[in-house]
Amino acid sequence: MSWNSLRTHAERMGFEIAFRTRRADDGSATRSALRTELVTATEAWPEMASLGAADQLASRTLRRLAHFEGRQHGQTTRQAHTTGLARAVTAATLLLTIASAAHHGARAATLVFLALLAVGVMTSVERLIPAAQAEKLARQANERLGAPSSGPVSPRPTLQATYEHGDLTVSGYRLPDTPTRDGRLLMFRVAAGGTLLITGASGSGKTTLLTALEAALRTQPRAVVTAVRANDHTFTGTVADNIWLANPAVNEAEISDLLTSMRLDTPTDTPVGVGGRDLSGGETRRLHIARALATRPDVLIIDEPTTGLDHTTANHVLAEIRRLLPHTVLILAIHKPPPELLANTAATLSLD
Repeated sequence: MSWNSLRTHAERMGFEIAFRTRRADDGSATRSALRTELVTATEAWPEMASLGAADQLASRTLRRLAHFEGRQHGQTTRQAHTTGLARAVTAATLLLTIASAAHHGARAATLVFLALLAVGVMTSVERLIPAAQAEKLARQANERLGAPSSGPVSPRPTLQATYEHGDLTVSGYRLPDTPTRDGRLLMFRVAAGGTLLITGASGSGKTTLLTALEAALRTQPRAVVTAVRANDHTFTGTVADNIWLANPAVNEAEISDLLTSMRLDTPTDTPVGVGGRDLSGGETRRLHIARALATRPDVLIIDEPTTGLDHTTANHVLAEIRRLLPHTVLILAIHKPPPELLANTAATLSLD
């Protein structure tokens, strides 16, 4: 872009900014204009500097900043004048009320009561001023954003999950539209001892679906539901402490068996550090899964169970989960599932 064309564009933009600023009385146009000015100045700076016009660009931007600060100062001044006027009116009313009461022979207690009442009214009036200004700004923002349609709104389907006789049935979940797929309603059933593998690219909605499923299953009184989230928390303490938090009834021998099944070759009294910082990412993931296995759940939900694990370890961990929980309904969300898991899983739900 040449200097002349840039200057013409800047002048036209400045005229449009000034016009919009005069129309708006809430300062939003001025803030928008300032943001536009700063973005334009940043993008144009290298070319303007090469043309030797950096000083003109800087001067223009400084004028915009000064204009914005002037509007901010004016708004603060008007607010201070309004507050001062409210105080003056309240104070005058207080003096006239006390003078009138004293003239009619009111007692001292009555005068004190009137004074306290007037002070309370003054305080309330001062609080109403910023509230009224906030309401005005909110109304103007609502007008800029556009009022919502007044037509009837169809109720959004919500996920419903039931767990009966070891079987899990899910319906009513609306998978939203994305640029790469059309939205659709999801419905699936997983029998006792079955595994549902949920696949999909990052951002396809796997974690959102698991979160909604977990929340719905928490209302089932007869189901023990355990979820291992992608960002699950590791509690400060030992390896055994983390598992005891999930099930205080397990003994150290059972904890050792769980660790062995997850290929965590570490003593039960091994400290994990604050937030698990002394463990690797793969070790942390296997500890989270071992902690979930200790609850002996009816439904086990795991988001990305193979994160941080090599191919061999991932296959071993997945096989051990099913071996230790033969009758549990497993819901596994994996971005890139191992081929062996796909071959041994009866049900697969793709969100792509």
